[in-house]
Amino acid sequence: MSARILLIEDDPSLQEIVKRALEVRGFRVDAASDGFGGVQLLKKCQYDVALVDYQLPDMDGYASARVLRDLAQDRPKLIAVTANPSALEARPGADDLFEVILPKPFNIPTLVGHIEAALRDPRRSQLIADVERLWCQRGLACRPKAKVVPEPSAEQILALGVCFHLVDWPQAELILLTDVRASSLDFGRSRSDAYLLPIVALVPEVENIADATFQISSAATWGNVAATLTRFNQNRRELPEQYLYASDFDDKLLAYLALSGRPLAPIPDASQPSCVRYPGFFPEGELVVAAERLANRGLLNRRFVDRFHVCVTCDSHRLNVREECPNCRSPNLEETSLLHHFKCAHLGPEDQFRSGSHLICPKCRATLRHYGEDYDKPGFVNRCGACGSWNSEPIVGFSCLDCGSHMDGDAAPKQDLFAYTLSQRARRMLATAVLRPALGKPIPQKLADALVQLAADGSHAVTDFAVIEVRYNSRFTIIARDGMKAFAALRCLFFDNLVNLLAEFGEVISETDNDYIVVRSNDDESELVEFASALLTRGQEHLARDLSPSFRILNARELAAVT
Repeated sequence: MSARILLIEDDPSLQEIVKRALEVRGFRVDAASDGFGGVQLLKKCQYDVALVDYQLPDMDGYASARVLRDLAQDRPKLIAVTANPSALEARPGADDLFEVILPKPFNIPTLVGHIEAALRDPRRSQLIADVERLWCQRGLACRPKAKVVPEPSAEQILALGVCFHLVDWPQAELILLTDVRASSLDFGRSRSDAYLLPIVALVPEVENIADATFQISSAATWGNVAATLTRFNQNRRELPEQYLYASDFDDKLLAYLALSGRPLAPIPDASQPSCVRYPGFFPEGELVVAAERLANRGLLNRRFVDRFHVCVTCDSHRLNVREECPNCRSPNLEETSLLHHFKCAHLGPEDQFRSGSHLICPKCRATLRHYGEDYDKPGFVNRCGACGSWNSEPIVGFSCLDCGSHMDGDAAPKQDLFAYTLSQRARRMLATAVLRPALGKPIPQKLADALVQLAADGSHAVTDFAVIEVRYNSRFTIIARDGMKAFAALRCLFFDNLVNLLAEFGEVISETDNDYIVVRSNDDESELVEFASALLTRGQEHLARDLSPSFRILNARELAAVT
């Protein structure tokens, strides 16, 4: 639930018990100890339901409820709680004033039931039912469970509560981002219950950084949100247990990359001191450092994207690159023509020669009348408006737009930006961690590599494949009778038969003791058992000796041993 509840109860212990019990169930609860406090809270916030104790000090629950109703008309719905229900029922109009008069003591489930009954609105219920159908058409079972960040206003709760089931962190399936201000983004991807959730932005400014965006009027965004949530949920089921609720930042980043399926690539954003943002809304400083650590461990592939100069004082990338005077470092430079007087060989800026409408050499005081005979203009120079010096080659300097620091062009350090993707080693590591419980032993390297490659080639998850482990029960009998070479030759023929029978429908991997058949899984284990039995029977045909092959089906979702 996402309703806001006003609790007016003068017993501190009962107030705390009820408040915590309702908050655990997703309600937002504000509490007051008397009717006057409840009225003050109602003036500040809009509440859906008010729980009012009848026997309050100063102004009793009946009088408090009348004031609340006069202030807010239809909302909040009023529920009375009292140890003396008959006394309250005797008050005129009490039945019309309260939705229900609940006697004390009461149990929490009963209270919640009455609150939910008070919240029901036939028109809103029909609208929510229509929204449920829209989500179902896009592959979801119901409205997504969403945590709104930052804390939503009453108006946002009312609007968003139709399209999403608004919940608190522990129940959330996704995060709805309604504000891009820095304070609102600091909701903590580092939370143990937040880094595995997709972020759905309701503001266009961060559409490239969020995992999806949502606009109620855009059918495409509904589909995008549903597809993103489905992808995260599917990939979460395939994530090794050690990456669920991880405390290590590196593990959280790996988990996010595995869930999102997108590269960790910098996206231009001039509002940030670094001039870029990375997807996922992780803390920027920690993110790049962690990505570099993972790249050094071979778990991320690094690709060069861009190079920035960095402020030596505040590390900002927002630097103004400018030409400066070599003498005083002022950017107040003005380009002017350079004049050369042939007779005395004086060379200087044109403004040194200019005297009214005439050109007079500042060295010999001769008047220059004819271009090409008295003088020429061999080029241009920069004259500094700050110190008056002139030069033909200004120097490059940097001025930080954030802290104002100045740096010479060759003094500003450089920082390279990279995009990061999960490496083959990381995919193998994740796949191995998923498959190890199914195999019950260390994963053969060839098998792990084959699964990762098949998944990558077809854009599938590792757990979309089933592994059939083939054992040869006549191994030692054949070796004892005919020797190791004879058994190896029979096994090779059997292996070739399997490869030919599978063709493009699967792959056979040979390991030291057993062979493994990898095929796409359709989650129907009985069909897979029948398929494996028939495959081994066909593979055994025309062999001189019976290898007595048996198998067991290893599925990363569920292990079943079959002989």
